[in-house]
Amino acid sequence: MDIPGKNVPWIHILLLYFHIITASGKYHWYSSLHKPWCYKWECCNEKWVPRNYNELLSKLNSELFGQHLVHNVVFSAIKGHIDYQSAKPLVLSFHGTTGTGKNHVSQLIAKSWFRKGMESKFVHVYSGTKDFPYRSDQDIKRYKNRLQTEIKRETKNCKYSIFIFDEIDSFPAGLLNSIRSYLEHYPMVDGVDYRNTIFILLSNTGGNTLKDITFDFYRRGRDRKDIKLGETEKEMVVEVFNDKDTGFSRSRLIDTHLISHYIPFLPLERDHVRWCIRNEMIRRSLNPTQVDVIDEVLDELQFHGVDQMFSVKGLQKRCRKVVVCGH
Repeated sequence: MDIPGKNVPWIHILLLYFHIITASGKYHWYSSLHKPWCYKWECCNEKWVPRNYNELLSKLNSELFGQHLVHNVVFSAIKGHIDYQSAKPLVLSFHGTTGTGKNHVSQLIAKSWFRKGMESKFVHVYSGTKDFPYRSDQDIKRYKNRLQTEIKRETKNCKYSIFIFDEIDSFPAGLLNSIRSYLEHYPMVDGVDYRNTIFILLSNTGGNTLKDITFDFYRRGRDRKDIKLGETEKEMVVEVFNDKDTGFSRSRLIDTHLISHYIPFLPLERDHVRWCIRNEMIRRSLNPTQVDVIDEVLDELQFHGVDQMFSVKGLQKRCRKVVVCGH
């Protein structure tokens, strides 16, 4: 008498096991079994790309100071992008003077999106000064081809890729037009679906407008938390659109409404920088109750504006100062 299954090839049993796992909804385990290397090496699956907006909210609450508009818009935009199938990629345009936290928030998004954060192979950063330093027609053509090739390839590798364009002000005029088709309301472009990707643009343009608005609120004794998005967005976008010396110049991203959100980063006040220093001390395993160290770091930083209340370098310079003063 034959025993059921005795002569069934082992591969058929394994495939049946995969089918049972898939039918039970345990896709994560199925993916790992199907691609065993994904246990150890990064893959574009739920294990490595959790897209955890609750973690993002936690990080924004604990690591972002003085930027209530950023907090509200970024969290809502990311959550909506995850919860609902968007008709286009999420395009976030960060604006503000140097050191107000644009890079920092980009990193927080990446940390909540990918298990490896900024170290993920699915995060792609382009710097205006480093990657696109030249301005000849031949160079710009080469840059456009590079962007199109790499964005298409990397999105094909992982539909949840994040592309960060740093120092947009240093991009050659018109270069951003090369990625326009990827940001449109299309389900597919050349066989690739870009709707789950995120594009983040970092620019200092618009910072002067934001500085004037913030200073005016301070002079009138009004709480900066009362600044509304509508009070900043219109004037900021006008400054961005009219500036002829930045990467937005001759760009069709603005007038074709392909940017999902313009996000204003306000100048940081002394108390905000104090909290940033405290967080940096905790991160470096220093004692955050050492008020003298915090005051020493603050004294080393530059402040300007009304009553010398607003930081010149904000988040960037204080990291180096903590190292110097904390040891």
